[in-house]
Amino acid sequence: MKDKRVDTIISLIIPQIIPLIATHYFVDEQSATKMFYKSKTYAALTNQNSGFWHYSPIVLFDIFSNEYENNELIVSCSNDKTIKIWKRIPSL
Repeated sequence: MKDKRVDTIISLIIPQIIPLIATHYFVDEQSATKMFYKSKTYAALTNQNSGFWHYSPIVLFDIFSNEYENNELIVSCSNDKTIKIWKRIPSL
């Protein structure tokens, strides 16, 4: 069951990520929005079970950038290990 509070958090995070994408990749916000909505990062963010909604917009932008540039969805852990998250998230 979806938690409406999490949906609200997600709806507040996305508008903060789009300008970061637009600025970094020299595209307009409409193109940045399309880029983000097509990404595995967005799919993970909107899957409440993934826990991505706990991340800050800056961290999510970093995850998105790595995915966009390397075609991998990864998250660095505090112990310097890297986890390929997309393999662990069910039904994206």
